[in-house]
Amino acid sequence: MSARLTFVRIEMAHSLLEDGESKPKSIKFHSRGTALVILLVLLAPLGSKYGFWNFGIGFILLTISAMGALFYFVYGLVRVFKHRKRQQRLLWPTSILITINFLVFGALGYQVNLAREAPPIHDISTDIIDPPLFDKLVPIRGIESNSTVFDSETANRLQVQHYPSVTTLAYPSIDLEEALNRVVLVLEDIGLDIVSVDESKLIVEATDTTFWFGFKDDVVVRIRKSGSGVIYDVRSLSRVGVSDLGTNARRITKILRQLQN
Repeated sequence: MSARLTFVRIEMAHSLLEDGESKPKSIKFHSRGTALVILLVLLAPLGSKYGFWNFGIGFILLTISAMGALFYFVYGLVRVFKHRKRQQRLLWPTSILITINFLVFGALGYQVNLAREAPPIHDISTDIIDPPLFDKLVPIRGIESNSTVFDSETANRLQVQHYPSVTTLAYPSIDLEEALNRVVLVLEDIGLDIVSVDESKLIVEATDTTFWFGFKDDVVVRIRKSGSGVIYDVRSLSRVGVSDLGTNARRITKILRQLQN
């Protein structure tokens, strides 16, 4: 929907110039360049998701689109300053194009800033001493994916510092069968694909796929008896990449919150 609205705004910028005269070449250049930037922003992740290129190429295309957005943003400002008196009718459509490029560059810049600030960690667990172990998902992940061996040293150094609230959840007055069913319902409710439900090991494995790039993160939830209730431990592991930009910690927090409600 947002992409469609963006293209509508570009068309508005074109239509505002149609007063019997042909569109100035500068506006054509500006609007077509902006449309190309938007197209790159959409194609970069979706092409990676559907296998047309790997995510490395996708990131390169996003970088190019960010540079393009910055260029057309500055180009628009220069045009407005240079022709602010002679071509008043061009100010409104040019302002629309400037705004679009500013928003694109700002959004991509925000993601880059997140990447810089996020710790280099992609495996998060509520229990960093005895984390839940993956079982059926191990062969599915493939040999090129990140290792499923939990790095307790890194977790103790980075996870505790950046995500101190990611801890084991104790849930009173519930039996193991109900607790297991509750996990399945919660994971399905937040959009994860259930891979395995092991009643003997009391673990549920699932996979979450991101919308844009199609990155796959794997989740395992472990249940253990504790008095009249249970304790839940959740682990979320990215298949690729060094840093997850905090995605795994947010996912675990969301799962725990829904398990608690």
